[in-house]
Amino acid sequence: MKYYTAALAGLLLAGAVQALIEACNAVPAADKRLECLKAAMGATAVAPQAAAIDTLEQAFASMRAGLGVGLSYNDYQSSVVTLARALAVYQQQGSALPSTALEEALEAYKDAGIVWGRSIEFYAHSDNVRTYPNAPPVSRTGLEAIAFKYKLPLVNSNFLGWEKGVPVEFARSSLWGIALVKAKQGFLEIRDPHPTPKPPPVSPAQEADIAAANALAKEQQCQENPQVERTGLAGVDTLFAAACTHGKQLNIACASGICRVMA
Repeated sequence: MKYYTAALAGLLLAGAVQALIEACNAVPAADKRLECLKAAMGATAVAPQAAAIDTLEQAFASMRAGLGVGLSYNDYQSSVVTLARALAVYQQQGSALPSTALEEALEAYKDAGIVWGRSIEFYAHSDNVRTYPNAPPVSRTGLEAIAFKYKLPLVNSNFLGWEKGVPVEFARSSLWGIALVKAKQGFLEIRDPHPTPKPPPVSPAQEADIAAANALAKEQQCQENPQVERTGLAGVDTLFAAACTHGKQLNIACASGICRVMA
């Protein structure tokens, strides 16, 4: 249902863009008409890109939903192939934004399938079930690389501890968790490729200076509830400014929580 909703949203966006282009053509002034058409053509590129991302996100959501209901190994492998195909289709589109995180999410799903499949093959031999009841040994299943790659914990494969192995259920759930985190990261990247950078955290010393600067501004009757803004640095001093109610600006210098009014 969500897939069809995303597709319908894409069609509605495309229809809205076409209507915008027609409206632009009706603008009498040539320069204004050109500006309008440029904006409309930009929207034309955005509409299919948003629809493609929605479709890909639905493919990842379907993968997660399948894990929740419990898939057989064969069904799981089919789901991974379907997801890989959906990511490849997205990447082939001209408007597609690259995402290493989405590729890593798919890789984690594939590696979980490898762990699962190697375990099935290993325990298909009844002797192995008796000899290695705790986990398939990495040395006999070729799982060393995956265990090292994801830092998976190893346990004693048998009671004597002769060999180390990967606990399969734990490994699968761990890799599925990694895939989920990577997928969320990937969709944030392609939906907002240029996010607004977050300001650096305020240190305790800076907090002390801000509080002292606000207190001094209030003491100087700049405002009843003054709000100071940092304006720069001067040696060891942090500089602040506050816009006062009488139309003037109060300039303050602070260091280690001690502030003074600047001339």
